[in-house]
Amino acid sequence: MKSHIFYFVLGIASCWSIYLLPAPNQQAGEGDAVEKIAELEDRVSRLESIVFSTSRLDSTEAQRRLQNAKQAFEHSRKLRKKGFITEAQLQNDEFAVKQAEQELQLALGKTNEAKLGADLVLMTAEQDLLQAQRNLEYTKKLAAKGFATTYDVQREERLIRRLELRVANAKERVKSFEPKSKSDSQSLDPESDNL
Repeated sequence: MKSHIFYFVLGIASCWSIYLLPAPNQQAGEGDAVEKIAELEDRVSRLESIVFSTSRLDSTEAQRRLQNAKQAFEHSRKLRKKGFITEAQLQNDEFAVKQAEQELQLALGKTNEAKLGADLVLMTAEQDLLQAQRNLEYTKKLAAKGFATTYDVQREERLIRRLELRVANAKERVKSFEPKSKSDSQSLDPESDNL
C-alpha cells in the first residue's frame, strides 16, 4: 500500500508538464501557467504529507534500524582498514546510517515530513551521482584497455550531467525549507525603510 502511494505521488510529479499544457485551440497565458504550477505544488505537498504520515515508522523499529546500520558501518570500516572492501561499499553503509537517522527523526516526530522527503531525495541523488562517477572512472579504464567504446564513456558522462542537475534541483528543494534570514525578510517587508 505504501509503495502504491509513493508511485502515485511520483506519477503526479512526473506528469506536471502534461498538466500545464493548454487544451487544443486554447492559449495558456503566463498567469495561467503560474497558477497551475502553484496548484500542482500544493497537491504534491499534500500527497507527500499523506505518504509520509501513512509510512511513519514506529520509533523502536527506527531505533533498531539505526543500531543495525551503525553496526554494519563499523564492521565495514574495520574491513576497509584491512583492505577487504572498497571505499564505495563503505560509503554505501555510511549512507544507510544517514538514512536510518532521518527515519528515526521522522518516527520521533522531530522533523517536517516534506523536509525529510526533500533531504532523502537529496541524499539519494548525491549517492547516485557518486556511483555514476565511479562507473565513469571504471568505464574509462575499460576503454583504455579496449573493452569499452567511446559511446560507453559518453553515455556515462551524460548520466553524470543529468544526475548533477538532479542534485542541484534537490539542493534547491532542501534550501526552500530553510528559514529566511532577517536581511531577506526586511528587504521584502513593505513597511521597511529600505525601499
